[in-house]
Amino acid sequence: MYLQAKHDGPAAKRLFKRLLRSNGAEPRKIITDKLRSYPVAHREVMPETVHSTNQYENNRAEQSHEVTRVRERGVRKFISIR
Repeated sequence: MYLQAKHDGPAAKRLFKRLLRSNGAEPRKIITDKLRSYPVAHREVMPETVHSTNQYENNRAEQSHEVTRVRERGVRKFISIR
């Protein structure tokens, strides 16, 4: 995780280049927030990488329990009030 002071296009390009240097290879997927400068920098620096901006995609704990939570929602209807 990297933090940056500015949130403009050149800062986003620097961020992606820094990620490439630290990782050594181009990642398969990048997950960022919905900042408008990220897609532009993504297309210029790493066009082959999948870019996702979904809200909870970076939280592995939430994703691992998603199937269980869906099942619980369906069962909730049959619980009695008492």
